Amino acid sequence: MSGVINKGTTYADSGAVTSTNLNAHVDDATFKAAAVDGVSTALNTSTPPAITVKDGGISTAKLADDSITSVKIADNIALGGNPTTTTQGAGTNNTRIATTAFVKNEIPNQFTPSTYESAESITLPNGLIMKVGTKNVASESSPFTITFGSAFNSSAVFAQVTPLLNSNTLQSACHLKSVSTANVVVAFDTDVTELHYMVIGR
Repeated sequence: MSGVINKGTTYADSGAVTSTNLNAHVDDATFKAAAVDGVSTALNTSTPPAITVKDGGISTAKLADDSITSVKIADNIALGGNPTTTTQGAGTNNTRIATTAFVKNEIPNQFTPSTYESAESITLPNGLIMKVGTKNVASESSPFTITFGSAFNSSAVFAQVTPLLNSNTLQSACHLKSVSTANVVVAFDTDVTELHYMVIGR
């Protein structure tokens, strides 16, 4: 199709771009009323359904789930207002879009220790391992070796031991003598009855 639109033509608010108006100002072309009118302009009629442009914008009734592809959308497109999308299922980990509801639901799920109450080792989300427990040393001699139920894979990076005293003097000494991937060795005074420990490693 070829044609020349006469310049200087201005349509008032009531003079929509209709087939009649276009045919009056374009040479060698015929516009059918079904193709261009004052209500809507159909971009195509393929399957899935075409996008229909109206005065109020894009008609969502004409958009199929798979009708918009990356080929049709420019890179770095910015969506204004408050666009919405499907909230993904818990634990989804891929390139799908995350809604605010998905993020809010996932945050509490990020810390899921590998073991729970009464177990010694707890694996943290970043891969660190925390070992906690209590040893009764009322009948043990100092220094005492606290041997872990399972050794750290590579190293122990932090250790803390707190004594439980059978005394009101608060003068009993307790200190770490050594820390390894398999155990900690603790020195303590005679009135210490229990050792509470926390060791973090990899």
